This record gives sequence, C-alpha cells and structure tokens, in this order.
Amino acid sequence: MPEIVNKFNFVKNKAVETEAISGKSLGYWKDSFRRLLLNKVAFSCLAFLLLLYIFSWIITLTSNTSTIIEPQIENPNTGAYIEKQYLSGLPPRIKGLEWFSWFNGKSTFTIPKASLTNPQTAYKYREGTYEINSCTVDARGVEMCSITQDMYAQNNIEFVYFPFGTDDGARDQWIRTWFGVRNSISIGILVAIFDIVVGTIYGAIAGFYGGTKIDNVMMRFAEIYGSIPSIVLLILLASVLGRGFWTMVIAMVLTGWINVATMIRAQFLRYRDHDFVLASKTVGASSRRLIFKHILPNVVSQLVILAAFDVPSAIFYEATLSFIGLGLPVDQPSLGNLITRGITNRVMLPYMLWIPTIILSLILLAINLLANGLRDALDPRLRGR
Repeated sequence: MPEIVNKFNFVKNKAVETEAISGKSLGYWKDSFRRLLLNKVAFSCLAFLLLLYIFSWIITLTSNTSTIIEPQIENPNTGAYIEKQYLSGLPPRIKGLEWFSWFNGKSTFTIPKASLTNPQTAYKYREGTYEINSCTVDARGVEMCSITQDMYAQNNIEFVYFPFGTDDGARDQWIRTWFGVRNSISIGILVAIFDIVVGTIYGAIAGFYGGTKIDNVMMRFAEIYGSIPSIVLLILLASVLGRGFWTMVIAMVLTGWINVATMIRAQFLRYRDHDFVLASKTVGASSRRLIFKHILPNVVSQLVILAAFDVPSAIFYEATLSFIGLGLPVDQPSLGNLITRGITNRVMLPYMLWIPTIILSLILLAINLLANGLRDALDPRLRGR
C-alpha cells in the first residue's frame, strides 16, 4: 500500500490560485469586435460594403472623368472620335460574355414589319444585324414583329465594349454607376457621421442636465429649429452655393441631427440616475467622465441603429430630390439621379433602371444586415457571450 501512495504527488489547495482569472481580460471594443467577427453574415456585409466602396474609388480615380458628361471613344481604324449618335442607347456588352443574353450587346424590341423595308427607316435595320423572333397582327391590322438587333454591329463599332451600356446621351453607364456608388455611399456616411457627432454631443449635454434651465433652453431651440423644412434649407443653400455634393450634405445635416439629439437625451435621462452612475459620481468622477465613460457606452447600440437608418435615408432623400430637380447635377452621378434617368428611359433602355436599382438594393440590404450585427456586438448586456 505505501508503494502505491508514493506514486502520487499531493498538491496543497491554494485559495489564491483557485480564484484567479484564467482567461484573458477583454476590453469593451475588443470584445465587441470579437463578437462581430463571429457573426458571419454581418462581417460578410461589412467586407462587401468596404470592397464596393474602395472599388468605386479606384475605378473613378483611374477612369477618364470627362466620359461621365460627354463620350470620348476613338475609332482605332480611323483615329477619329466616334460620333455621339452612334454611341447613344447601346445595351450592355462584356468581352468574353457575349454568349450570355444580357451582355451580348443586343436589344429586343417590337416594330412594324414595314419599317424593315421602308426607305425612310430601313437604314436603322441593316441586313445581318437583326433577327426576327416572331410576327403578329395587332388589333389595327398592322403586322408587328419582335426583333433582336446587334446595336454595335448596326453602328459599325464592334470593337467597343460597354459593360453597363450607354444612356440616351451616349455616356458610359459603367463609369457613371461607379461614380454613383461612390457619391451615394459618401453622402450617406458623411450625413450619418455629422448627425451622430452633433446630435450625440447636443443630446448628451441636454440629457445629463435634464430638467434644468440648460436642458429647457437647448430643447426649445431644437424644436423651433427642427420645424424648418430641410427642403427649404436646401433651396436656400442651392441658390447661394449652387447644386452640388457638399450642398446636399450640409442641407441634410442642418436638420438631421435633431432626431439623434432627442433620442440621446431620452437615453441619458434614463441612465443618469442608475446606481453605477451615482457610484461614480460619489467617488468624484467629473461630468465629462460620467457622460463619455459611463453613460454613452450604454447607448452605442441605439446610435448604430440610427446611423444605419441615416445612411439609406440620405440616399433615398437625394433620389427624391432628383425627381424635382434639386438633386446632384448630371456631371455628379449618384444612384438616385441614375435611377431617375432610368425611369424616364425604362421602356427603350431598361438596363438604365435595373442596374442602379439592383446595386442600390444590395447596398441597403448589406447596411441593414450589418446594422443588426453591430447592434448585437456593441450591446454591453451581451458581453462575454
């Protein structure tokens, strides 16, 4: 029996060692980022938005920006620039993907069969550039034919490729779409950042001193100032500064921060009397520390939700203003004014509508999914999970 006992090493129980923290301590932001990485959907959306935004900057900075206003395509055979009339309304065409019906440079439309032989219109349908799909007689007794025409062959520009086609002004939709992505996302980000920063500071001060004279004066000013319609401010700014990117951003920010300030004030009124805030105040914590170190981290998730709503709201607001002629000008494309022009040409040039619409839908979907992931990751109540 003693031989068996000698084979064991007895270790004394030390209370200090058993109660020690075995895991590595994580700060608030490190723990939030860790949980964001574990959310594959949210992190994938973040990567998608970052790549899309970076790619839009790369393309727009390396492209000829003059093509967003006027086409400048040189004919390699003659060395002369192709006339604008031959570049207008060309469908999408991608080299190597001509086998795919959406990117083969062909358009399908219906015309009277007589147009194919009428001397006044036959030049638009040269032999060998179109195929007749089917013909029917309408209610008026006119024979209508559905044809698929190679628009590049018709205009003798088979050497040109436009991945997103051209608009009715012969402008390259590929470059204009990437400019639109860059400008729209930039507007959304800048408006959200300014709204959050200004609204947070204003609402935090008003909420921390809630019920006092400072709070009353600040909130009455916000209510009076918020009653001014933002579109009126935009019209006034446009008349002074002219229509443009920064005019749009400034007009949205001038009134957009009020909703953020109201929400932040309500949250500060809720948290300022909690035990952890009163305990910090008892040990001598300053007002700045109470605001930014103790109360503000508890409302970060609400700020993320507001920011997520601010970005698409700004994009939609710019698109709405485009309908009434107050959006960005033609030489500053955005997804909003691209969709507006696409609606105008949706019958003859449908790709002008659905390409920016699909891109805008993907951006908004990714932002919403990312916002949900950020809300869960930044919630202090979920730390350690």
